Amino acid sequence: MPFYKGLARLNSLALAFILCFEGAFVPMPLEAKTRKGEKLLQEALLAEAKGDYEKALELYEQALGTDPRDTGYKLGVDRARFQAAQKMVDRGEKLRAQGKLEEALAIFQRAFALDPSSSIAEQRMRQTFDMIKKEQHSGAPTPPEERSLTAADKVKKEAEKKIDTLMDAPVLKPIKREIVNLKMNNQPAKILFETLSKMAGINVMFDPDFLSQNSGKNFPVDFQNTTLEEALDYLSILTKAYWKPISSNAIYVTLDNPQKRRDYEDYIVKVFYLQHALEPQELNEIANAVRVVGECRKVVPYVAQMALMVRCTADQVSLVQKILNDMDKPRAEIVLDVYVLEANKTKTRSLAATIANGSTAGLAQVIGFNGAPASGTTPASTSLNLARISKLSTNNFSVNMPGLFLQALLNDRTTRVLQNPQVRTVDNKKASLRIGDRYPYATGSFNVGTTGGVGGVSPYASTQFQFAEVGVNVDITPKIHGNDEVSLRVEVEVSNIRDQVNIGGLTQPVIGQRKIGEDIRIREGEINVMGGLRSNTRSKTIVGLPWLATLPGLNWLFGSDVDDRSDSELLVVLVPHLVRAPELTDLNLRGVSTGTDQQVKLSYQMKPEPVVAPAASAPAVTPVIPPPVTSPPGGSPPAGTTPQQLRPSPLPGPNVPVPASLLNPMAGPAPALKNKLSLTAPVTPVQLSSAVQVMVNVESADDLTKAPLKVEYDTKLLKLVNVSSGGLLASDGQKEELVTDLNSGEVSVSRSAGTKGISGNGSLLKLTFLSLAKGEATVRLTQAKLSNSKNEAAAPAPLPEVTLKIQ
Repeated sequence: MPFYKGLARLNSLALAFILCFEGAFVPMPLEAKTRKGEKLLQEALLAEAKGDYEKALELYEQALGTDPRDTGYKLGVDRARFQAAQKMVDRGEKLRAQGKLEEALAIFQRAFALDPSSSIAEQRMRQTFDMIKKEQHSGAPTPPEERSLTAADKVKKEAEKKIDTLMDAPVLKPIKREIVNLKMNNQPAKILFETLSKMAGINVMFDPDFLSQNSGKNFPVDFQNTTLEEALDYLSILTKAYWKPISSNAIYVTLDNPQKRRDYEDYIVKVFYLQHALEPQELNEIANAVRVVGECRKVVPYVAQMALMVRCTADQVSLVQKILNDMDKPRAEIVLDVYVLEANKTKTRSLAATIANGSTAGLAQVIGFNGAPASGTTPASTSLNLARISKLSTNNFSVNMPGLFLQALLNDRTTRVLQNPQVRTVDNKKASLRIGDRYPYATGSFNVGTTGGVGGVSPYASTQFQFAEVGVNVDITPKIHGNDEVSLRVEVEVSNIRDQVNIGGLTQPVIGQRKIGEDIRIREGEINVMGGLRSNTRSKTIVGLPWLATLPGLNWLFGSDVDDRSDSELLVVLVPHLVRAPELTDLNLRGVSTGTDQQVKLSYQMKPEPVVAPAASAPAVTPVIPPPVTSPPGGSPPAGTTPQQLRPSPLPGPNVPVPASLLNPMAGPAPALKNKLSLTAPVTPVQLSSAVQVMVNVESADDLTKAPLKVEYDTKLLKLVNVSSGGLLASDGQKEELVTDLNSGEVSVSRSAGTKGISGNGSLLKLTFLSLAKGEATVRLTQAKLSNSKNEAAAPAPLPEVTLKIQ
């Protein structure tokens, strides 16, 4: 019991001492204030995480009031003040975009009050105030869509409107394009051009120089089943003229010489945005091709947007577009499976037995009776006084006995390395793979010396180090040929640390290296074996006394016997897989006529209007056409004769489809089906595990602005991996929006809101599939809701489908 009382008393004294120490150095009120600050800090962090930056700022400021010297509180105040002001600025911009200028100004003022250092808050506040002030001075109400525009926005909008009104090069649109029969003999050039123009329903104007040069010259012409453009070109060659459209229904005819072309030929400025150029070098190469082949001298590459800006004639611009359509293609891609198999086996046996060299000494030293050297001698002296010979004993002599060293070591090491990296790269692009470590090794000159002591020189004083890449190093440069072959420039290096050697006081690694470099051409999916290197090494070392070290059975007693065996084998296997093949269409492979050596001129083939076949459910109607009635010479047709009887057209045969114009001559030609959808795919079979593209096209588009579609296909054979724009809805430079869902197959492409639609023919979408299994896969459109700029749904058209054969 007295022991416990003493322990309790000791604890009371220790507690009193601690309280006194705290009272002397840490005041109790300051401790309470710090705890309050930490609590406020946690609440501020929670408010900041919730996005309530104003409350967080208030809590940070309260925490800073508890301890103004705390740097963490100060940083929290600054951060919350900036975030709160920025959030208010965002709210104000949304209100100003809605035309609520007064409310936005109040928000900007509040943001500036929170953070006076916010430049964006001050700028938005000043802009909004100026907008309100200008609106008040104008006196006229501002339209809601323009009330939210700043002065810079208004200038930009006016510039966009003006740019939108810029016209392209005029395109001739005659009333009648086909010239069925025109024959004129020995007529002046002016009469020939005027007659041809009247037949087509266009106007013609002449250069006075052209009329004066062709005065008195007559030319014969005979046009049969040709177009207006072809007839005008023929007349131009015949009369050495140059014609150009100046509007949709008028042409201008002048002399064909370099001076007149410089005076009258129109130039077009256009920017082409390349989709598949990866590096500035590719952009520059395409620009050089455009300059040389397209003869367009004014070409400027813009690397930041991977775009080409050109200014040249209309035909040259069209030729540039053809060149870019053929050259701006996605590069083919390849995935290469690399298998590296290496097996190393090392076995070392060492046997040794050695008798150390020994000798028998005569007189070691002369010592006294007490073990000290005798008088008259030195400790190292071997001389002996004759007076001491009688006192010599065995203690004055020593004999060195021979030693025996025995050693038996066995070292057996087996190493197996299996690497299976996978490399993906594009055509003609080098890919590198490094699997392993980097080991340092010394290079350059260095001084050899001691590492300590006075005047010692460290061997690391002037040593330079480099790093060696040890492991599996693969460098591959592929070149893809067509859809099933690839050439590879392959360099495979397998290395490891074999040993360590000491050179000049530095330990250097000994790197074992196996390197294979080949140029091969193999088919897609074919297995190629590289290497197969096998090495067998056996070495035997005998060290010891001559003749005795070579005695059978006793050689290891008089020396050492070391037997070293090493086996190694290296095998490298490559398996290429094409994931994107070169995409070359018929349009890319066909040539086009580009005029003469001195002048670029393109010719366009006018496609006939598509004829809609009659519905299958409509009953067959056999028209009854009265026979033609022949009028007497110089007389009028008989009374009651219909216009059909006056037509000299023969009756169609029983298997010849009857045109609608024969059934009802006054009705005119049948209208073409608008917004007709179609699918195009490669005709050749698709290789397994390769990419294939299906184009969604539209014919006779009429004010088309939006095209939501749904694609269905066999998911066991195909997988939809990518959907990209076909370019039709953006053909006039306007932006288009693409929304895709690869899982459901629902895609939608639309133009910017408020823009007019696109009319004509072209590609809407480009669907990229990956073939999964062999067979015949059908791709079809199951839904199509096309609409125009007035948000009116277009007439429903038949939904197409296409079949892909995978092998």
